[in-house]
Amino acid sequence: MSHQGRFQDQVAFITGGGGGIGKATALRLSSEGARIAISDFSPELAEAAAQEVNAQGGTAIALTVDVGAQPAVDEAVKTTIREFGRLDVMVCGAGIRTSKPLSVLDSTTEEWNKVLEVNLLGAFYPARAAAQHMADAGKGSIVTISSINALRAAPGSVAYNSAKAAVISMTQTFAIELARRGVRINTVAPAQIDTPLTAAITSEKRKIREEGIPLGRFGKPEEVAAAIAFLASDDASFITGHTLLVDGGRYVMQHKFGFPFPA
Repeated sequence: MSHQGRFQDQVAFITGGGGGIGKATALRLSSEGARIAISDFSPELAEAAAQEVNAQGGTAIALTVDVGAQPAVDEAVKTTIREFGRLDVMVCGAGIRTSKPLSVLDSTTEEWNKVLEVNLLGAFYPARAAAQHMADAGKGSIVTISSINALRAAPGSVAYNSAKAAVISMTQTFAIELARRGVRINTVAPAQIDTPLTAAITSEKRKIREEGIPLGRFGKPEEVAAAIAFLASDDASFITGHTLLVDGGRYVMQHKFGFPFPA
């Protein structure tokens, strides 16, 4: 079934839009009529993604943004509104993991602060900047990206797990405070998705992880993008503060998930 036009004449801002889920979301929303502001820490990735959207007949601009820096985020949102005249959808898609698995005993303050800066503050700053504009306009939709790790902790990822759990709580708080202002906010919680963050997983570890997913495979960025598009659209007009699992059934699977640790 075609959803062409759900975002016609709307503008979407996507953080982490240079690759993975973010780029897939940019392409999906563009295919449904949205004009896109693609932000990424990497100017090369942002520009390449914007060119891909434009090559497919859409309209996109590229912005280089460190989502952990509030002034840069605020300015990028203002730039988007100056360029397109409005902002209807914010997707907070930027995220990182630690460079390697670290137990809670070996984790460092430096790793902790960096992961929380990108994964938590990097969701809060764009969501707040968008919400301030949307509340004044009386409408808008925000989608954050959490993780199955927020609900089922994996060893070796204390900072990542904690940040993603906090994103869910943050989203719920935004939702109850902004609902009467016409702004909805929801989050998606993916399990294992084929993105640059999972590309380094060995075939052995991948097989173990796939055994813990009832559908028996990793998800695709486009499948998460479809869920984001639903939550951002008027099809979800009575949904706010919700966490939508995009996990192939992983959450309900009582299985010892394969995270061999220490590595």
